[in-house]
Amino acid sequence: MGLVQYSDNGLFAPRKIAEAFRTTSEEVARTAGLGRDAVQRKDRIRSDKTQRRLREMVEVINKIKYPYNLGTPSQALALKALENADSVKRSLDEIKKERSRLSKALSTFGCVKHVYPSDANFLLLKVDDATRLYTFLTENGTIIRNRTKEKGLEICVRITVGSRNENDILFEGFEAYMRKYYA
Repeated sequence: MGLVQYSDNGLFAPRKIAEAFRTTSEEVARTAGLGRDAVQRKDRIRSDKTQRRLREMVEVINKIKYPYNLGTPSQALALKALENADSVKRSLDEIKKERSRLSKALSTFGCVKHVYPSDANFLLLKVDDATRLYTFLTENGTIIRNRTKEKGLEICVRITVGSRNENDILFEGFEAYMRKYYA
């Protein structure tokens, strides 16, 4: 992540840093080893010491921060799920089973050139025309991700592993796509 999102007019802005990390300017000051006035008074915010400490803090956090943020509701759901480990294990087993089924079945469609191996809850597919497939499926109610704008993924789509029923609907969408463009 770039550092520019944490700055205003070329200076690190404690308010912007606080917003990005969902905390307060005072907490930013404490974390950076600064006094509260260092993030409240304009002359102190501009000082070399404050700017250096804010830069160091942001650089360290960016090295360890996930490339995506999990909001409070997602975190609460994750903690709740951990309370019921058996249910989580059943869900994981189902995802693994469906991922394997999806991978095998999708590789049989003529528009699919390659199904990349995955340990996640999604599959990446190299297809003949990612934009056309994406448009067709989404217009027919099945949401997939078009990855064509990502470097190296110019003709790829990403498909989330769903329930057996959801995956069956996905297969129906692929079958309809094949009838329309390959019949």
